[in-house]
Amino acid sequence: MPVKSLAAPLVALALLLALPAFAGPPRLSADDVKELRDDEVLVRELKPTGGNGVAARAIGLLNHPPAKVWPVISDCANYHKFMPRTEKSAVRGPTPGGHLCFIEIEMPLAFDNLWSVVDAKSTENADGSYMRKWDLKKGTYKHNKGSWQLFPYDNGQKTLLVYTIDVNPNVSLPDWVLATAQTSTLPDLFEAIADEVKRRR
Repeated sequence: MPVKSLAAPLVALALLLALPAFAGPPRLSADDVKELRDDEVLVRELKPTGGNGVAARAIGLLNHPPAKVWPVISDCANYHKFMPRTEKSAVRGPTPGGHLCFIEIEMPLAFDNLWSVVDAKSTENADGSYMRKWDLKKGTYKHNKGSWQLFPYDNGQKTLLVYTIDVNPNVSLPDWVLATAQTSTLPDLFEAIADEVKRRR
């Protein structure tokens, strides 16, 4: 999947901006929709918390209904089996409305891997949409929050998948380097999810 940047590329070095409430689908122009139908991933810059770190929203269109995509998105315990650059993942116990999710992210040889334990909350809605959002409990980040949102598309036969992140990892690299390094991996992330959905069918 190629990337279409709708603003300056700014994506976090993390696999995982939590929203205060479940919002509706993002507004899309006719050009956006055309790009999505061409299997492109749209990337929009966001302002990171405190002005430090990186934040962005990525949007893709999956050829599967949300009910098929949701079990993959919510499967923290098995992220390491299909999510790019995820070395380890595990559920570390329940929390009200969710669970603690541990993830270790592979870094280049000059750096230690990044890890986090986040409190991930899940919401399933009557309109067929879903949201998984998380916030940092501990790890090698100054902040790490984000969300996956799934919206029915094309009469529910497809999923508009929205990935939002706001992170500041503890690494001695400029934010623009982190952002640039991660931008090219976003298509791989969406493709990996689509492949895992196919595998589980």
